[in-house]
Amino acid sequence: MTNKQGAGKDYFILYPFCIPVKGAESSVVYNLQFGQLKEIPNSMNDILELLKKATIKEVKKEIGKASVGTLNEYLRFLLNEGLGFYTNEPERFPRMAYAYQSPEFIKNAVIQYTFNQYPLKPVIAELDNLLCKFLELRIVTDTYSFDALVAAVDYTAGSTLRAIDLIVKNAPQISKEQYFSLYERNKKLKAIVVYNVEEDTTVWERGEKIDFCKEDFGVEAFNRHYPRDIFIVNPDYFMEAQQYNPYYNKKVTIDEHGNIKNCLMHPNSFGNVLRNSIEDTIGKPEFQRLWYAKHDLIEEVNMLATRYAIHVSNNLEQRADGFYTLIK
Repeated sequence: MTNKQGAGKDYFILYPFCIPVKGAESSVVYNLQFGQLKEIPNSMNDILELLKKATIKEVKKEIGKASVGTLNEYLRFLLNEGLGFYTNEPERFPRMAYAYQSPEFIKNAVIQYTFNQYPLKPVIAELDNLLCKFLELRIVTDTYSFDALVAAVDYTAGSTLRAIDLIVKNAPQISKEQYFSLYERNKKLKAIVVYNVEEDTTVWERGEKIDFCKEDFGVEAFNRHYPRDIFIVNPDYFMEAQQYNPYYNKKVTIDEHGNIKNCLMHPNSFGNVLRNSIEDTIGKPEFQRLWYAKHDLIEEVNMLATRYAIHVSNNLEQRADGFYTLIK
């Protein structure tokens, strides 16, 4: 071996939490322990595939003398980046099992609310029965009172919800101090965004932030797709994206009229909270169809090496062959 650190070692393997994924143009190593992505050439990914099954000596023989220098360069890179190591006992370091399990019937929900189209309390109670953990509550009117806002947030007390993001249209009759008091009142609130204010301000409370935004979060702002250059790198998301579509999986949204949807951006709905139970609605195969639109089945997305680290929030159309195309 030309690398002293590999002297006397027959194998080179990646750490179990470092997983290479090949794309059309390049590959990426997902470092799931540190939440990082490291881009590598596809030729390095091909070498890593060979190293999974063979010794370094055997791989050198297979690739030929002309490519040995490249192999040594790749090994130095992977070692210096902390992605892999030399060993004589690869069997002691099994690969990570790709298994995703989630006990919730609904994992997260997004609710648009105006205080007068439908009652919020029974909706929160249904989400509680479905073991929902995360809620984004969007107040899209500015005619609410502070007491009404407090009551709406208080409906979540004692529920299974762990974290709530509250996005509210600025109501002139409510002061910043009242928003602060609401934040202190409910410890499940992880973020408050008050939009349509006169100037942008961020205030930190409890280590979390309250944002006051000038932007008027109308239809266009809420309908923006999740950016493809923002990555989510952790074991749960990586494994979920291989079996399901993380943006849609176990998610329910309710628009300001009470319509039950996969996503607020979609025109179609599957029921209404005034007439249908959320549990019955989300149990329909047609509602769950997009849950199983995993990223490997989405045209264009399945060519990206970063496909297990992105949100695909586009509406999707299923083809006869089972694959999906993006509705742009």
